Amino acid sequence: MAYKKLFSKNSKVVVNIDREYGTYSVKADGIETSGLNMSFSIKGECVKRRKKQLNDDAIIEEKRRKPSASTGAGFFINNQGHIVTNGHVVKDCRQINTLHQGSKVSTSLITNDPRNDLGLLKASTRPTAIAYFRSGRGIRAGEDILAFGYPLKSVLSDELKGAKGMINALSGLNNDTRFMQMSAPVQPGNSGGPLLDQAGNVVGVVTAKMNAIKMAKYTGDIPQNVNFALKASLVRDMLEVKDIDYETASSKRELKTVDIFDKAKKFTVLVKCLQ
Repeated sequence: MAYKKLFSKNSKVVVNIDREYGTYSVKADGIETSGLNMSFSIKGECVKRRKKQLNDDAIIEEKRRKPSASTGAGFFINNQGHIVTNGHVVKDCRQINTLHQGSKVSTSLITNDPRNDLGLLKASTRPTAIAYFRSGRGIRAGEDILAFGYPLKSVLSDELKGAKGMINALSGLNNDTRFMQMSAPVQPGNSGGPLLDQAGNVVGVVTAKMNAIKMAKYTGDIPQNVNFALKASLVRDMLEVKDIDYETASSKRELKTVDIFDKAKKFTVLVKCLQ
């Protein structure tokens, strides 16, 4: 429009539009200009905006229709390809895939135990290595452990990650003895991963972290490294009921952390749930 040249860049501009008669007036810096047939411009702009809104709405609706995906972790427990994970990781999945050492593997759900938050999967291929459950003496408070998984996959890499910590208590929330509290840092994506002792044997399944925001509202304090794992005894009970093979090993010989990492990489998988 011609009036654009009349005003300085930082002018305060007042626009008056008469929709009934199709006229407009623009005033700034004491100068005023006006014109006719503004209705055509107004109408055209309204049509453009309406079309844009319709297109935006269509895009939003299309996004809603696309299947959502969530990820967690799991680990091979036998040479038949059975994988243990958390129940909430594979809940209501339309399709389940696992990523193992860079290879995508189609996976099916065998059973889901919501009470103990356990899921059992079966991969379409055989693993190159399996996890061993700790035999003999049970886990004790104060023991050092390592938690493995794929935390914050949407932000971080697909590489397996581990975190060191210790067993803080042999019970979880409200003294639930199925779980144990640990100090190893846990993030979304760790769920279902193996909790290993210093010999690299499974002593639990990483399950949950304390919701720091909610706890801060209730207590006025932010909890730090208050996380939980399901005890391995519950996993073994489920496998025995389902007549699923698993292996055990002694934890008398401790390994270096780097060696435990190497072991975990061979049997831990990324679990992807398409809903």
